[in-house]
Amino acid sequence: MRSRQRFDPLATSSLPRWLVTTDIYRNRLSVTALVPGADLRAMLRVATERDVADGWLAESDASYGFLFIARDSERLLLSVTGVDPDVAPGAGHAHLTGCTSVRST
Repeated sequence: MRSRQRFDPLATSSLPRWLVTTDIYRNRLSVTALVPGADLRAMLRVATERDVADGWLAESDASYGFLFIARDSERLLLSVTGVDPDVAPGAGHAHLTGCTSVRST
């Protein structure tokens, strides 16, 4: 029987990735393009260490490719994504906008 494997979002990839910081409303605060083959764990660790040095508290270890950081009443999301934030359609069902197979009522 084949054992289950956990997907590693921070595995080295030959595809481009982006390090994105957003607020709780998904407004982008910063975007850093990462070259294909970059050490994604190291990039996220360096970003987290920089934010912690600025007084932010990391809420997890980022093993899932993202983590929340908090300071006072502010909370941000740091994530590594394979989707270009400049061409991504947005959250929710925004990707269906203009889709001819979806009926509007």
